[in-house]
Amino acid sequence: MASAVANIIGNLILVPSLGAKGAAISTGLAYVIFFLTRTYFGNRFYKIEVKYVKFFISVISVYVLATISSIYRFNTLILIVTILSSGIVIFMYRNVIRDILSMVKSILKYKTNN
Repeated sequence: MASAVANIIGNLILVPSLGAKGAAISTGLAYVIFFLTRTYFGNRFYKIEVKYVKFFISVISVYVLATISSIYRFNTLILIVTILSSGIVIFMYRNVIRDILSMVKSILKYKTNN
């Protein structure tokens, strides 16, 4: 419900001035709201450890990149924001990335030994 209301309000504000880009930005924001509320309420029923600050910072950094990318053509600003956003997500989830790389390394090692 919260994401639908946010999308309607966002469309009313952004579509008159930005057209389809405004609708895309509004829909993206509504999806972020849906994702955050779904994660919060899902966690209340299924006890999964979620690091909300890390999660929120990562989602916002990617949303900022998506918003800027939908407004402007590719330029130096978008390249810088892409590098920053990717760096933020990689830094926030470096342990997960390390675990994935370790698993891939183990699989490759197992395949070469067999």
